Amino acid sequence: MGLRLTEQSLKVLKVFVDEPRAYSGAALMKAIGLSSGTLYPILMRFEDAGVLDSAWESETPQALGRPRRRLYTITGEGQRVAREAFVSLGVPAGLLSPEFARRPPTCSWAFSPASSRPKSTCGCRRSRRGWSGSPHRGCGRL
Repeated sequence: MGLRLTEQSLKVLKVFVDEPRAYSGAALMKAIGLSSGTLYPILMRFEDAGVLDSAWESETPQALGRPRRRLYTITGEGQRVAREAFVSLGVPAGLLSPEFARRPPTCSWAFSPASSRPKSTCGCRRSRRGWSGSPHRGCGRL
């Protein structure tokens, strides 16, 4: 498959891999921080390639009190594509948080026996939830 995977499209795949469920476009925009003009072409491209499936909500707009949403789910092929993409980048999908995805993964985590909190091996200030302050502050890996 000649599917083009950009940084933004990898962020979309990451959401589905981390928590495989049905997402509306609005929920994805909020989770990833992409605009609709960036997100919806990615969703359409993924749907055409068989990476995602979509369907309209089954309830009526009157019952919902709002317009129906189109819900997107990842397919088996999509999980395979995501797994291969993350492996080829050397990044396990579970470690790729939205904040971390904006920075190059140049340091790694190690657990200290004296503490249950992970520390980066280079001593930078990356936290479990993303980056605190400047990435790689003091380690020179910028």
